[in-house]
Amino acid sequence: MGISKQRIQRICLIDSAIQSLHKPTKEIIRIHVCRGLSLSDDGLCKSTIEKDLFFMKAEFDAPIECNRTNNEYSYSDPDYNFSHAFLRYWSAYLILPNAINEIIYAD
Repeated sequence: MGISKQRIQRICLIDSAIQSLHKPTKEIIRIHVCRGLSLSDDGLCKSTIEKDLFFMKAEFDAPIECNRTNNEYSYSDPDYNFSHAFLRYWSAYLILPNAINEIIYAD
């Protein structure tokens, strides 16, 4: 599955918000991402943030939890490292196909 440069930027900013802000709400995350991308505070829809949060869980196994009472987001695993997950994600797309080609086309 491909991932756009804009989505990568948003996800990095979402991770930054979850890591550095104390249990931010979706609205605080959205504003943090807008400001990080130099957009006006209403420059992104909440649904875009929701889709990116879902993508982070699905593709990067991000242990994102939402406290439904306060709608606050956090990582359930304090040792979770988005950078490591991101590198694992890309290595599967960049390294594995080359390794398979080497095995298939080996003399």
